[in-house]
Amino acid sequence: KNKKKYLMIFSSLKYPFPKSFRAKIHNLVYGSKLYDYFVKKIGRVIVSNREDEKYFAQKVKIDPKNIFCVPYGLAKNYFIKRCELKNTTDFRVLFVGRMEEQKGIIFLRQIIEKVNGDSKKRNISFCLVGSGPLEEIPRKLSKKYDNVRYRGQLSSPEVRKCYLRSDLVVITSKWETFSYVCLEAQACGCLVVAFDIPGPQDIVSTRCPT
Repeated sequence: KNKKKYLMIFSSLKYPFPKSFRAKIHNLVYGSKLYDYFVKKIGRVIVSNREDEKYFAQKVKIDPKNIFCVPYGLAKNYFIKRCELKNTTDFRVLFVGRMEEQKGIIFLRQIIEKVNGDSKKRNISFCLVGSGPLEEIPRKLSKKYDNVRYRGQLSSPEVRKCYLRSDLVVITSKWETFSYVCLEAQACGCLVVAFDIPGPQDIVSTRCPT
């Protein structure tokens, strides 16, 4: 232990509703007294959301003055420019993320099936970006519905173009540390809908615009 060492948190401390073996092991390790012991040995923590800040102060009993909340940032050139403002007639919904349990792919499928079950909402299109162990789900959705397009893994500049062409970004994660997608989407002028969880809570305003 010395004053030059910090623990930086890049992962959610607890996965709610864990189903996979990996998620259950994660909760077992991070919720253990052994983990708390090693955190206290370091004594200084850097987090990216306010819920983690409260967790280390209240549960692990780290001195609040040794807990630093440092949100992630974006380069200035990532933000939307006036010449990039949207001009579309249909309503475009975008999902960006790993195709796995954490990112709520099951909930994404439910949303798409619900929307496509209502004939009045057929002017809504979906673009799904990302790869992972559950990518068979977006593949099947794109084959089943003509308003769903699965683009797989894209580069950062290509993802930014997707944000610029979209009206709404859905974040179906049930746990996050920060959620870069929240930040990127809003920097590109997209509205964001997310679950009320740590990370998005600090980025997405719950107030309706006036």
